[in-house]
Amino acid sequence: MSRSRLAGTLAVAALLFAGCSDPSTAGSGAAAGTLVVATASEPDTLNPVLGYGSDGASLIFDGLVARDGQNALVPALAEQLPLVDGTTVTAKLRTGVSFRDGSPLTAQDVVFTYQQVLDPKVDSTLRSDLDMIDRVEASDASTVVFHLKYAYAPFLQRLTLGIVPAKALTGQDLNKAAFNQKPIGTGPYKVTSWTPGDRLVLTANDTYWGGKPANSGVVVAFVPDDNVRAQRARAGEFDAVELAPKLAAGFSSGVVKVPTADYRGVMLPMKNPVTGDVAIRRALNGAVDRAAIVTGVLGGSGEPAYGPVPATSEYAEPSAHRRHPTPRRSWTPPDGQQAATGSAPRTAGARASP
Repeated sequence: MSRSRLAGTLAVAALLFAGCSDPSTAGSGAAAGTLVVATASEPDTLNPVLGYGSDGASLIFDGLVARDGQNALVPALAEQLPLVDGTTVTAKLRTGVSFRDGSPLTAQDVVFTYQQVLDPKVDSTLRSDLDMIDRVEASDASTVVFHLKYAYAPFLQRLTLGIVPAKALTGQDLNKAAFNQKPIGTGPYKVTSWTPGDRLVLTANDTYWGGKPANSGVVVAFVPDDNVRAQRARAGEFDAVELAPKLAAGFSSGVVKVPTADYRGVMLPMKNPVTGDVAIRRALNGAVDRAAIVTGVLGGSGEPAYGPVPATSEYAEPSAHRRHPTPRRSWTPPDGQQAATGSAPRTAGARASP
């Protein structure tokens, strides 16, 4: 047990106030029909190769696959879910797809995108996620073949990576390219402006292959302080806002809870003579009241965690998610002393079972 995971998973809450925002008060310059969203974090880049929207969360780019409302994988730039045959994965591209500059999507664009992620000269945060790839090739203009070093069951989940145009980036230093701030994608929205520390303004791509977007635009406001986001949401500045569970509880309606695989933990130094002792680590692991952490820190929006994979996940290994009930030890006071009222103190043996 190299590390001790001691806290519950987090359920992020998003508040939806459809139609109540006032773009002028949001300071976004947004037009009618524009969705104004507030989030805590701001990307460092808008280039998928460097890590932007790697899980399919980008409105500017599309991957070969995407996720639907139930979080299931569905075809996107691929006309159907890619075919997996051992260590070979084949994707046939959808026809009639173009980048915002009008250039057609080809298999070479897909090959270029993945090759750049794998190139050690490119500062991509995703390289280790694609370590199973041996090579990528285009068997024809609309077919991409991934050759893997070894069979990797969740590989299709890696294909949400947004595809960039090879023509616009070939020969450039992707670490410093202007594309990183003014990207060209195939997604439902295109970048109008990006003001670092303030907002990202997107306009609908009316020629999007998936159909014209419902909103004429999207403004993403970057507001790192949780309390400030909540206050501005109450003032009607946003249509949607990301909030922690405790702050979301202050709103009586319009709350949508989104379960995540996020977790909190306490990591103990392995080389310390005390915290590195296996018996002590096991005792601490068994003694922590995880339910109290979920209630006190996460406002009840979470579940006790026994590792990075949630116990409710279909991929969880049951033996790794053992419950650690806190034992109670009865105590009899010496003769002549009165027993204290209340429950017995909680204890954990130093040699608790692993």
